[in-house]
Amino acid sequence: MEHVLYDGVITNIPAGRLDGGEERHFEFGLCFVAEGRFDLHGEVYTVDDHDEEVLAGKDDLRIWVRDEGEEG
Repeated sequence: MEHVLYDGVITNIPAGRLDGGEERHFEFGLCFVAEGRFDLHGEVYTVDDHDEEVLAGKDDLRIWVRDEGEEG
């Protein structure tokens, strides 16, 4: 994360209680301060009746950042 700037919290975000089929979307602002490949990973957990977290889903996003040079 040393080459990415972000505002606010991007981990352990509570989504609250969702009904079956309900969706909740979150937006995050990121600024890449270096070129290269960045892999972002997200996971979603449910909490069962015994307050234990169970992995419900996960996904990855690969981002390539390159310097286009200065316009002039």
